Amino acid sequence: MDLLLAVLLILLGLLLWALSGLLPVLSLQRDAEGGSSITLQLTWMGLFVIWQQDIRSVQGARVIEDPANRGRAGLELITAKGPVALTGPYARGIAPARMAHIIDQFVDNKRIPPARLPLYGRMRLMLGFAILFPLGTVAIFIAILLLLR
Repeated sequence: MDLLLAVLLILLGLLLWALSGLLPVLSLQRDAEGGSSITLQLTWMGLFVIWQQDIRSVQGARVIEDPANRGRAGLELITAKGPVALTGPYARGIAPARMAHIIDQFVDNKRIPPARLPLYGRMRLMLGFAILFPLGTVAIFIAILLLLR
């Protein structure tokens, strides 16, 4: 029983370590043809890419009202193939109107260089890290004590 609990605590600790540094990033880039593309990335502390989605031929962005939750706005990218709604952590990181303005400026002004925008502020990322990482460490430490007992 102690072995099973120790293994579960180690897995919990590793999961908390992984969750402590998750950071969504929005990358603004130029295509070879001169168009704009946006890459949505889920990274660990901005260093290691865990997941990414490329959206090509972005022509702009607009704020849309969330049909499921009145009064809450979302962001929709306008592409050559049709609109693409931003969801999940990409919709909550920066205010939709501000993000739409940033994307529109990037698309309209070709002199703006490519950029990577972390969608959580430093304080939010560091608070999450300061809470979850020590909890993961405690879980692993308790698991080691259980195994040595």
